[in-house]
Amino acid sequence: MSLRTEFQSLCAQMESLQEALCSLRTAIDDRPPRGQRVLLLDSFGDAVEGTLGWLEEALGLVAPLMEESQPKGEPNFDVGRARQALVFCQEQFNRIMNCFMFDLASYDKVAQLMQLGRERRGEWQGWSNTVKGELEGCQQHLYDMNQALFRCWLEIAERVGMTSVSVQTTTIGQQVTVPQNQELTAEGMT
Repeated sequence: MSLRTEFQSLCAQMESLQEALCSLRTAIDDRPPRGQRVLLLDSFGDAVEGTLGWLEEALGLVAPLMEESQPKGEPNFDVGRARQALVFCQEQFNRIMNCFMFDLASYDKVAQLMQLGRERRGEWQGWSNTVKGELEGCQQHLYDMNQALFRCWLEIAERVGMTSVSVQTTTIGQQVTVPQNQELTAEGMT
């Protein structure tokens, strides 16, 4: 595959993850009405908003790169800009993954979510199961984005490998030759 093709795949995976996170946000916001505020749900909402923000920043850098890489004739893909965009995307993905694993889908957070559904019963049980299902759905999208990032890194590594020159030096030794017929005389030497 080409670098441009892998970046197109990355963009598609990022957009799919964005849709899944928006669906998760909708599910969280769709909670049954109840008079008191629930801090757990506020932390879930904040975490989803953070991940969406980081993802949008990454998409904002990659999407224009894709549009510029399709001129009329021969494809002209700026590998330097692609590498910089990929570094930024990787950083944002690492943030998203960290937030998802610790602030949304950790065992403790899911257990608290399910406990909330059991305590409040009725609509709350169905709602907590829906949110848990959305969290599980996001995991596949995160995996797919990770794989797309990996394939982009492979393409960049192959391009670097194709255009680089390797120089090896070896030192066999140094040979010093002293002419045989010359007498070495110096002060104090015989």
